[in-house]
Amino acid sequence: MLKRQTNVVIHLYGGDKGSPKKRHHKRNKKLDGRIGTMARKKLRTFDQVEEEYYGEHPDEIESYLKVCSEKSLKDGGTSALLSSLRMVVRVKGISMLAEETGMTRNGVQKALSEDGNPGFENINAIMQGMGYRLILEKLEIPAV
Repeated sequence: MLKRQTNVVIHLYGGDKGSPKKRHHKRNKKLDGRIGTMARKKLRTFDQVEEEYYGEHPDEIESYLKVCSEKSLKDGGTSALLSSLRMVVRVKGISMLAEETGMTRNGVQKALSEDGNPGFENINAIMQGMGYRLILEKLEIPAV
């Protein structure tokens, strides 16, 4: 999301006996101050907002992981699952998880990175370190 800084110039004429130029200068100064503070707001990515939310609401992590894993399994890919695990690991703490799984901090980050292709052992260890497990479930295939 891009935020553009715009300047608004309002010419005020009439009213008191001051010159239009003086009033114009005062008004611009006031607006510049407001625009300056708006432009200094820190923009955050969706991932940062998501991490902050789940950090404040850890009780919702389980349902989040469940939805993401179901979506991932329906789509036949692992990107949604890895993305959700990556976010939860950042919320819970990479170092703590690495300690619990016996993996290195870099190993956890590499396994869950966007370019990573983790094996079943790594995913299983990471999920167990977070207090979850993978469960097999029979697929219901509709009759044709």
